[in-house]
Amino acid sequence: MTTVAIATGIAASAAIAQRGHQSFAPHELNNTDAPPPIMWSTPELPRGAVDIESAEERLLRVAVVVRHLEQPWSIAFLPDGAMLITERAGRVRIVRNGRLDAKPVTGVPEVHTGGPRGLQGLMDIVLHPHFAQNRWVYLAYHKPTRDGGGATTLMRATWDGSSLVDGRDIFESGADDTEASRIAFDGRGMLYLSISAPGSPHVRRAQDPK
Repeated sequence: MTTVAIATGIAASAAIAQRGHQSFAPHELNNTDAPPPIMWSTPELPRGAVDIESAEERLLRVAVVVRHLEQPWSIAFLPDGAMLITERAGRVRIVRNGRLDAKPVTGVPEVHTGGPRGLQGLMDIVLHPHFAQNRWVYLAYHKPTRDGGGATTLMRATWDGSSLVDGRDIFESGADDTEASRIAFDGRGMLYLSISAPGSPHVRRAQDPK
C-alpha cells in the first residue's frame, strides 16, 4: 500500500525577512484578497510552430498539439504514448495518436468549479510510479461541500484502458478556500499533495515561524 504524506503549501507565499518578521504584498497590506484580474480575450492558436524566447530559456519552439480543450490544467503520459489531460471544468480527456477523443473519460468525480476567485476545479493528474503493475491514477480536485464550496481532495482510481474505475478519495483536506493543487511522488514512493491558499493575512502561512 502506498504511504501518503501531505505537504501543505501556500500558493502566494510571502518570504520571511532576515529580521524574523513576515513580509506582505501590497494588496495584502490593504486587507484585500488579491490584485484585480487581468482579463484578456483568448488568442487564436497558430497553424504552425512559433519560435519564442523566455527569461529561462532561449530558442524555444512551440507547436499546437491538440485543440478544443477548455482550460487544460495537467497532463499525464500513458506508457503507450497517449495523454490524459485534465480540464479545470471537471473533465479528463484522452489524446491518442495526436487526436482528441470527443468523449470525456468516465469515472471522474463530481467537481466544484469557481470558488472565491474563480480558480477551483479539477487540478492535477499523476500516474503511480508502478503504474505498469497497478494501473493507479491520482487526481487532485475540489470536492463539493455542503455549504456550496469546494475542498481540495485527493482521489485514486484504476485506469482500465478507456475509463477510470474503482475511484475513491484517499485524502480530504477540508480546506475550501483553496485553489491550485499539485501531486508528486519522491524516490521512495511517498506521495505529496500541495494545497494552496490565497495571499491574505487572514490565512495561516506555512512559512510563518510563529
